[in-house]
Amino acid sequence: MKKPALLLCTALSIALSLRAQANISITADGSSITYAFAVKELTGFLGSTSLHIHLSTDASLSAGSFFIDNDPAGKQVLLTGSNETSMLHAVYTFLEQLGFRFEITGPIYPSRLNPEKLKQGRTLIQPFVLQRGIRQHLNFPMDISSYPLEEAKAYIKDLARLRFNYITFHSYPGQWYEVHRKDTTEWAGNFFYGQQYNIPALSFIKGKVRNNAVYCIPAIEPFYNDTPVKSKMAIHWLQEIMWECKRAGLTIRFSFEARSAAADVSRTLETARAILAEYPLIDELELMTEETGGWEPPATRIHTDEMLTSHFGQEALDDRTITAPIRDGQPGLDYLFGQIGHNIRALKVITDTLLRPKGIKGCLGLYVAIPEYLPATWRLLQKYAPGQDYSIMPAHGARKTSLQLPLTGMNKKDWNNTMIYSWIEFDGIMYLQQNAVRGIRRLLEYAQDVNGPGNPIGSICFNHWRTAENRVTARYAALASLYGTTDEGDFYRDYAKGLGIGETISFTTAMKIIDDADWFATTSLTNVGFCFAGAWGKGFAGFGRLNKDNLKKGREMYQQALDLIQHCAPGTTNRAGRDFLAFMDNRLRATIVYFRAYEKGAALQAFNKISGLSPGDKKQITAICDEASLLFRQYIQLQSMLLPDRGCEGVMVSAYCTPIAILQRIRYEYAGIPYNDPPAAGKPVDAPPPPITF
Repeated sequence: MKKPALLLCTALSIALSLRAQANISITADGSSITYAFAVKELTGFLGSTSLHIHLSTDASLSAGSFFIDNDPAGKQVLLTGSNETSMLHAVYTFLEQLGFRFEITGPIYPSRLNPEKLKQGRTLIQPFVLQRGIRQHLNFPMDISSYPLEEAKAYIKDLARLRFNYITFHSYPGQWYEVHRKDTTEWAGNFFYGQQYNIPALSFIKGKVRNNAVYCIPAIEPFYNDTPVKSKMAIHWLQEIMWECKRAGLTIRFSFEARSAAADVSRTLETARAILAEYPLIDELELMTEETGGWEPPATRIHTDEMLTSHFGQEALDDRTITAPIRDGQPGLDYLFGQIGHNIRALKVITDTLLRPKGIKGCLGLYVAIPEYLPATWRLLQKYAPGQDYSIMPAHGARKTSLQLPLTGMNKKDWNNTMIYSWIEFDGIMYLQQNAVRGIRRLLEYAQDVNGPGNPIGSICFNHWRTAENRVTARYAALASLYGTTDEGDFYRDYAKGLGIGETISFTTAMKIIDDADWFATTSLTNVGFCFAGAWGKGFAGFGRLNKDNLKKGREMYQQALDLIQHCAPGTTNRAGRDFLAFMDNRLRATIVYFRAYEKGAALQAFNKISGLSPGDKKQITAICDEASLLFRQYIQLQSMLLPDRGCEGVMVSAYCTPIAILQRIRYEYAGIPYNDPPAAGKPVDAPPPPITF
């Protein structure tokens, strides 16, 4: 449903003509903000190219499809889509044919335009995935939730240029919506779960981070301690981002969690009403279960049965798929069943009273990372909320998603009304260089197997936080979801060629090794790079539990990749290629230093079983913590050498306030050495889950 406020001129199909330079003219069949955005993009990129371009939509085209019709004799190009967003995708496809290259980090301009290389006649593109885009959790210092407004808007433009058409904004409680309840107000603006990230005094951090004292959106920092003002400013920031999404043709989904297993849904209704009032540009509202991953309290079979029947009746116990995972000691299964029951009931009320009158779609979501729980929870949605739109995040990381999604038994029909959430990167290894291409390819291949050849896939969005570090995977996700899967080797070779990287074999091998190292770290070094200090655990934290041999193996895998990337540099003369290789070299070297720091910290395992520490033990613990901290500082200092986006600043601050802060806490608790930087005052309002334990 179109919102009238989004149109500059409504109803009429108005011919819009613009001459940016003497030799270019653009006409369009409409004047909505998306048409205007398309015209601005074309004129900005093309300059004085001698072309006439006409923009239009054609509702007879299949959903999401678009075409480029080039008439070289008349020097006219028709860019047409099934809707305005698809028309915009025709624009960017046309620009890439001219030599432009679009990355999540921004456009790369060709040395010269090549209109003679445009394909003659009509090129019709039917997207492989109809609804494709990004899921932003807006919860960590390295994602766009710390960006200055204009930089966040630029990020949205870059998503559109990749021809994504969807974005999900997820808000945990207290972060991006403000709710006035009967006796209290829940304020927005508790960024990063409410954990305060003070800027360290180290010159290579302090001198490069665009905050004075506390890390957050720079314009909000002066009001950081004024809770009501900060709340309003946080909401306004996201409202402005949503306006940019609308200009760029992105469908907006807002996701939140009820965090309730109760039969009473009034509180969830209050939250939904507040969200819709604060964000009138939302197209879809998603009610998601809390992340379930095995860290929850164990439940008895009796209590799980009681929770199940309280929401779904005795008949639920007769369904073997639903009852299959029920037994004593299952972590969080009772609460998960209760959340699903609550959410089904709540979304029905929300839809009837709030969504349907506004033409907004409602969606029930599952975030379930325990394989055994997936068939049962998926069955509950289908059986007790038939005909509803669904979403599912079935695992952590892209490869696990491709392995665990099939456990739901989704069929072709299910793909038409279900948003699948996969991953460009996994937050459990945030401080490492990652690559998730293979997992994304496998997911898309599975989707094609279920849907059948030639049938478009419904909806897939990808989680990510960092931007520059994930440009390769983001481009693969964009191209594969638009055109269909390609072999990783072919993609890497094309990627290298596009950037002028000479050693394509070395580059391809390096990227495959990083993909394998990513998988190894995810599965064998649980949460080795998780970016929230509270989830690292007590005692010696991860330093006291991660296998030393696995740490060494992970480091050696990244070293192999680094050697190959360095081998690519001498044969690369293109500036874009050199810059990219320099960045990869830097981040791989930083990752290796991170492993060395963690390996040094793992020496604390020698004291795991010692109950009474001697003065000598305390001295050794202090030395281990100090040496590991020094290496983590080197990691941050390496990062500080290349900061292409705001999220890179967030990585530095986060790394200081996470592994280094943990080591200071260990040193204080076990050896009595005072903190170099005392923990920030106050208590987080929320927290991400701890490491997976299954």
